[in-house]
Amino acid sequence: MTHSIQELDIGFKLLENVKKFSTPDEIIYNCLMDACLKFKQIDRMLEVYEDMKKQKILVNLMKSYLFPLRFH
Repeated sequence: MTHSIQELDIGFKLLENVKKFSTPDEIIYNCLMDACLKFKQIDRMLEVYEDMKKQKILVNLMKSYLFPLRFH
């Protein structure tokens, strides 16, 4: 299956919709961060991470993201 960057945009829209009615959890944020890495969108991944911090959501899987960030 081929994925496009447009699907990443859909993920960001989904996050915003979830925020209107609930509090996104770590799973939603981690899925979005994974997608950002897949499409080499490190700046957007960092935006997601900063949003997680603002929402006071712990990042248990941050070790998986640290290696790619060293090359940004």
